[in-house]
Amino acid sequence: DHPSSEKFEVGIQEIDELWSELLGSLHQSQNFFEDHGIVQEYLVDAGESESWMSELGFDLLKDEKTKDEGGAMNAMRRHEALTVSIHDYATVICELGDRSKQITADQLPGFNAVNQRQERVDKMYAGLVDMCLDRRMKIEDLIKLHHLLRSIEYLEEWIADRTVVACSHEVGSEFD
Repeated sequence: DHPSSEKFEVGIQEIDELWSELLGSLHQSQNFFEDHGIVQEYLVDAGESESWMSELGFDLLKDEKTKDEGGAMNAMRRHEALTVSIHDYATVICELGDRSKQITADQLPGFNAVNQRQERVDKMYAGLVDMCLDRRMKIEDLIKLHHLLRSIEYLEEWIADRTVVACSHEVGSEFD
C-alpha cells in the first residue's frame, strides 16, 4: 500500500460522486428540453391548424355570385371539394386533441396553455363545419332560385305565345 493510496481512493470516490451528479443533471436537462420540445411542437402545429382554418373561414364567408343555374352548380362543386378538405382535416384536429391529452396526462410544462389552445382549435373547427353547412344551404338556395327563374322565363314565353294566338284574328292559325 502506498501512503497516498487512501487519498487517491477518496479523490476517486469524490470524482465518481460528482460524475454521477453531472450525469443526473444532464439527464434532467435532457428531459426538460424533450418535454418543452413536445409542448412547442404541439403549439406550432396548433398554430398552423388555426391559420389554415382562418384562411378557409374567409373563403367560406365569400358570397357566391352566379349568373345562372350552371354557375350555381359549379359553385356547389367547388364547395363540395372544400367540404371534403374540411372533413379530412378532422383527423388532424383529433390528432392534436390526442397530443394535448397526453401532454396533460404527463403534466408537461405549459399543459394549461396547451389545453386552452386545444379548446380554441376545437371551437374553431366546429365553427368552420357550421360555416360550411351554412354556405351549402346558401348555394342550394341559389340553385333553386336559378331553377325558379328559368321556370318563370319559360312560363312568360309560353304566356306570350298564347297571347299572340289569342289575339289573332285568324282562329286556328299559328304565328311564329
